[in-house]
Amino acid sequence: MRERARGLGAALVVAAGLGAGVVASGGTAEADPALARIAFSSGGRIFTIDADGSNRVQLTGGPRPRSEGGDYYPVFSPDGARLAFVRVFNDGDSDVGARIYLMDADGSNQERLTGGRREVYEFNPQWAPGGQSLAFARIGHGSSAIFVIRSDGSHRYAVVKRRFAADPFAFLSEPAWDPDGSRLAYTRTALGESFYRPSLQLVDRNGANKKRMARNASAAAWSPDGARVAFASTRDENGTDCDSDFCSFKTELYVMDAEGTDPIRLTHNKGYDYSPDWSADGQHLVFASDRNFPSGNDSAELYSIEPDGSCLTWLTNGSPASFTPDWQPDPLAGTAPSGCGAVSRRPLVEARGRKAGRVKHFKPLWLGKRYRSMLLTDVVAQPRGWADFAYDDCGRFDPRDCGPSVFLSERWVCSGGLLGFPQLRVRMRRGALMSLARRRGWLTVNSGAAQIDIDLDGPHRRGRHQAMGVVDELRHLGESSPTGRLARAQLPRRLLRQLRRIESAHERLGSIMAVHQELGISSLRVRNGLRFADALRRLGRVKAVGCPRLPHRGQRGLPSPHPLATGAAAAPAVRKIPGVGPRVTRKGR
Repeated sequence: MRERARGLGAALVVAAGLGAGVVASGGTAEADPALARIAFSSGGRIFTIDADGSNRVQLTGGPRPRSEGGDYYPVFSPDGARLAFVRVFNDGDSDVGARIYLMDADGSNQERLTGGRREVYEFNPQWAPGGQSLAFARIGHGSSAIFVIRSDGSHRYAVVKRRFAADPFAFLSEPAWDPDGSRLAYTRTALGESFYRPSLQLVDRNGANKKRMARNASAAAWSPDGARVAFASTRDENGTDCDSDFCSFKTELYVMDAEGTDPIRLTHNKGYDYSPDWSADGQHLVFASDRNFPSGNDSAELYSIEPDGSCLTWLTNGSPASFTPDWQPDPLAGTAPSGCGAVSRRPLVEARGRKAGRVKHFKPLWLGKRYRSMLLTDVVAQPRGWADFAYDDCGRFDPRDCGPSVFLSERWVCSGGLLGFPQLRVRMRRGALMSLARRRGWLTVNSGAAQIDIDLDGPHRRGRHQAMGVVDELRHLGESSPTGRLARAQLPRRLLRQLRRIESAHERLGSIMAVHQELGISSLRVRNGLRFADALRRLGRVKAVGCPRLPHRGQRGLPSPHPLATGAAAAPAVRKIPGVGPRVTRKGR
């Protein structure tokens, strides 16, 4: 990180959300009931909020979000006094395992419940009614299984298990107890023809009487009275998300009868709606969704909706994404949000630009923590070479109000790569050199010693005018708004010498192909070099700088070029643990 008030619900909106007191028979106004709490994960940490999205409290983790490892899947015990959660371990390079932990509802007294070997992932904890045991999913060492374990760590056993030797692309996840604790629903995901297909299965807690509950369904959540089940469904095939080999359909939120009949669709959007959970009074569902910005890679928020599909609203807004919500079971607490629809919610942005302030050789430019409707989601920097800024989440409730994602990939001008884009056109803007590529929504800005690739992505991308609008908002780190002109462009002397050689050879030989054959330079670079040289004569205001000789691979010195400098595509990375969010993310844009 993908579109996800009636009767008593309307009364709760008025009483709990808007602050109107209830007048008792004695004529005195009673205080509004306390709001129920919701636990969730964000940035590898566990938080809680009130039912209306207020009073955010951090329970685990440090002050900054984590990009690898961390804590996920918080689940309240039946009495609301404890939380189970998953802690993912990381060796500095990649995730190496996940374990179930327990803690008090305020985040204290953390203790490990399960322990396993490296490359074993234990996740999706679910408390059984009564709070004496938990179910969880396990993947690792050739098998996938649903386990049950007592809350003191004893009497662990597998309810259902599948070996990858029989089907290497099938796995089990998301166990959910029925209200009397006699049965478990769980998700079985298998690979069809290029698409992963989930289904809900039902089994007795002793492993007997296995049967299918619903096709194209996952993430079951029983209502408190046991009469209904909320789930995420792919039956509408509402868009796809693909890695290099396989795809998954995006999910919508549904409610059905406990036996798997009469499904009712609650959400209609282009994103992922998943991880539903019922409030203790059965009046509201909370779930995670990237409905307002489905094209983002880290854009999920928490939403509240009534079981008939009415009163959809958001409870979080910001970056990093929010996942896997769970209600604290208190039937007397208020569960209504502060309103329905686009409730005003100030976006929270935790990514920091100062990380790029350590880059040498040039001063990075950025767009602040917010650029129009878009939010800063990630900053990655290498002190001796480059800095990346990603604006890949939307701070608006309505998807139609969101712009395209904006990616700034900045590097020292001595890293090269300027002439490698097709159909290069060069202009001046705000005193900086601006090179437009043929691809819509892509341009390069040279300001000072910085070379900045601006890439607009997503369904809201409309052309280079949007990218030029980004140039108008560029500012130095720490500046709240753009200030006047940008620094005059600096270009490597070796690039300027190359341009003169290209021009001289073209005047002498008369054709691009002849220059290509004589100088051993690609036809694209010859064509772009001629355009670039002509533009520099007309525009001027470029400073020549000397660059050190690039070291051979493996030598110390300049870093390797950033992937965007070479045109290399970012490879999709598949999440190892299902259910934390959309299965496919992209790293290293």
